[in-house]
Amino acid sequence: MILQLELSIMRTLLLFFGICLLNCSSADNYFSNQLSEDFTEIDIQLELSKDTLFLELFYDVGSSDDVLINQANSIVEVSKNKYWVSDFLGQVVELDNSGNFIATILETGSGPNEILKPIGMGKSPNGDIYVLDSALMAYVVLDTSGNEIRRVPTKSISTSVMVDQPTVLASNRILWKKILHPEFSLVEWDSLGNFSQGIIDNLVKPGETHVMLNNVVYDFDSSSNAFLYAYKPIPTLFERKSGKISRQINLVGSESDYDFNSKVTEIKNQNTNRVSNLIKEVFWLKDGILVAHENYVTYLPEGNFTQPKSYQLFNSNGEKAVYHYAGKTSAYLFLFDAFNKRIYRVNLNHFENN
Repeated sequence: MILQLELSIMRTLLLFFGICLLNCSSADNYFSNQLSEDFTEIDIQLELSKDTLFLELFYDVGSSDDVLINQANSIVEVSKNKYWVSDFLGQVVELDNSGNFIATILETGSGPNEILKPIGMGKSPNGDIYVLDSALMAYVVLDTSGNEIRRVPTKSISTSVMVDQPTVLASNRILWKKILHPEFSLVEWDSLGNFSQGIIDNLVKPGETHVMLNNVVYDFDSSSNAFLYAYKPIPTLFERKSGKISRQINLVGSESDYDFNSKVTEIKNQNTNRVSNLIKEVFWLKDGILVAHENYVTYLPEGNFTQPKSYQLFNSNGEKAVYHYAGKTSAYLFLFDAFNKRIYRVNLNHFENN
């Protein structure tokens, strides 16, 4: 089923970048790795021309009498034309390239080949699938046939998030988030879930309010050992290479005096403990950056971030499509409308070739 999306003219964007150094040696200096005095702003108002984006409905359990997925939150490409989708309410299912149900991989429970609250999945370099379970505080390792290889209990897994996609670097090197860690928002863990090293610093110290400022999204390029990341409540992206922040990209509205540190302080000084998660995911593509933010998708072509392409998605009824989570495979961007039980997908070629 093909759904047509219209590219709307979004609000004015100011995009600017700065070069700054990362200082990981001091855990107490929470802002030393964010900004430097060397700072340049590009003040350009952008109007995006209309375009058409086609979105394919990947799976919609609302059209089925048998509800197979209740609250989808992540996806992993197991092999060509075969995907596993995790259901936060307690299962992992296998779908084909057309969204047809193939099998239940993990059922609800706490025994072998069972799971209670999966919050994310990752594929290791050797092809094994890692599934984080926030209720059991363990991760499960499966082969691509769905056979459980091992189950590792660890108190390091967060119980306060609904999505945390692990990045498996090797069998004893795994990345996952830890909002309440005293120093780091993203941590490398060993095969037993023990702390190995901190990757991204916290913005909020232990005991301070607005701890959700530490909620990060990221992408990792193993070939260059580089990170693309953002703190979800703040419209700023960072690229980090060789342990240093090499580029900062701020996605802001009409504010000409936007400053990352000032924005962090502003949120900390709010009277409410609630913060908005503006950025849902960030992804590197071959020739640019893809940002899932609010209910838009924005593509920033490499070398020309002042000419972004921002897409507003619509469903077949002409209503604005809503999505809560996003995931990327080798060929597709997947958008999860967790509460309406829909998963959409967009071919990545669309962003880079239009």
